Amino acid sequence: MQACAPCLTIEERAAPGTLLIGIPNNVLIVAGAPAAIISDVISINLPSIFQREVKLSPSLFSAGGTLLPASVLSLFQEIAIAHAETHGFGYDALIQKNLLWVVTQTRYELMCHPAAGESVLLQTWFLPPRHGIVQREYLITDLQNAVYVKGSACWVLMD
Repeated sequence: MQACAPCLTIEERAAPGTLLIGIPNNVLIVAGAPAAIISDVISINLPSIFQREVKLSPSLFSAGGTLLPASVLSLFQEIAIAHAETHGFGYDALIQKNLLWVVTQTRYELMCHPAAGESVLLQTWFLPPRHGIVQREYLITDLQNAVYVKGSACWVLMD
């Protein structure tokens, strides 16, 4: 997958009053958040791959039996939410700090078609943050790890 390419440097993105939160060797931008709101650093030192097994509902497929684009994005979102909540930076944890994750770009490539009713593995992991952007990678595979879909999304932390 192609890396998320930011249009501006960190210095150009960081308006006066913007808080920069440190991640080891990188920086996430929290736009406009006063320092008093953030009491701790949000760490992204996570296990290499987070995965869940799911059964693909027939409602995720077209009448012709192909996985719908909206279904792929929904599966990506489902595994990302589970990953974030498991590691303490999901919606409930961040909303208490007036923060949330925003997806700015998502891409995927369909390698081959899974079947309705099939059990698959949803997998996700982060790449090291760059220029205020966290890139999340995704795979949808069969239970023997043959790849059906590979994808990538760019996430930013906003207040």
